[in-house]
Amino acid sequence: MEGPLQLQMTEVNLPKTLRFLRRLPLPHKLGLLERLYGKNLRQLGIAWVETANGVVWKLDLGDACQRWIVYGDYEGAAQIHWMRRWLDPGGVVIDSGANIGQILLYLAPLPGVTIFAFEPVAPAADWLTECLQRYPKWAVKVIRQGLSNDPGTLTMQLDGPRSTLRSDWYRRQGFPTLRVPMTTLDDFLDEHQIQSVRLWKLDVEGHEMAALEGARRHLEKQAIAAILVEISDLDAPRRLLREYGYELYRIGRRGMIAYFTDAERPSGNVLALPTGSLPTGSLS
Repeated sequence: MEGPLQLQMTEVNLPKTLRFLRRLPLPHKLGLLERLYGKNLRQLGIAWVETANGVVWKLDLGDACQRWIVYGDYEGAAQIHWMRRWLDPGGVVIDSGANIGQILLYLAPLPGVTIFAFEPVAPAADWLTECLQRYPKWAVKVIRQGLSNDPGTLTMQLDGPRSTLRSDWYRRQGFPTLRVPMTTLDDFLDEHQIQSVRLWKLDVEGHEMAALEGARRHLEKQAIAAILVEISDLDAPRRLLREYGYELYRIGRRGMIAYFTDAERPSGNVLALPTGSLPTGSLS
């Protein structure tokens, strides 16, 4: 392995071996590269770095989850592969819980994609805006609001990408709090005259059900073609989504999808698509 990584003009100069290895379909690649390079990367703290998909982004390399973006596809290659394939025709993406753009940086370079990135926490929104200045041709607009079932303001507990509107989480942690502005997806889409959404990435740390309730009008019309949602309690979202004609799936290997059965408990993201919207043979 080469010597220590060097920081040159605020951009990390990655070792050639890391650049090579991250292109390979290695088993357990993120863990392997973390063992090989994590210590050196961690020492660099906040820096600009070329991510695995070639985008240069500002990352906190002291955070293990952000180091994953250097090694490979954030939240897994299968999910990123599915999203890229789904967005092949382009379309509007709602990225709620955008944080510093961990998912956005994979989708914004795709042709014909327009992204509305919802991030109500000012430091994260500022970080994301700074990164986007490097890519002025990307069709991305940062929305400094969160999504809920009603407009107004709510209290958020602040813990980086794990910041949450849930008051019953982290009670003993003593995290700082902040009042943040909220809107509903229904109101936002109406205001901006957006007729359809190709993908809604919904990851708002426990506030997903409220966000879904704020999109009832567009769910009823099935104007949202796909929802990728992270939820720990599936029962209420499942009932709401099925009420409006959506079926639940999980994303498996190579981006193939399969039905999410009633007996399964959620682990990671769940995919919701209008019933009957998949072409024959598209399920694994």
